[in-house]
Amino acid sequence: MHVFIGAETGVDAFEHCSIVMKPFYKQNKVVGVIAVVGPVRMDYQTVISSVDMTGNILSSALNR
Repeated sequence: MHVFIGAETGVDAFEHCSIVMKPFYKQNKVVGVIAVVGPVRMDYQTVISSVDMTGNILSSALNR
């Protein structure tokens, strides 16, 4: 799980945004990333939980 807030993104266009992202895996290799881009003042607890769960579901589905 990675969370970048405002200037932490390193991209001037996103200085007023946040990014919450998590990679998903197939056979222990990263095959993609699920992410939410939103305002700096987003509900982090809900977004982090949702991104985490979605990443876990994707990884599980890919490894069946």
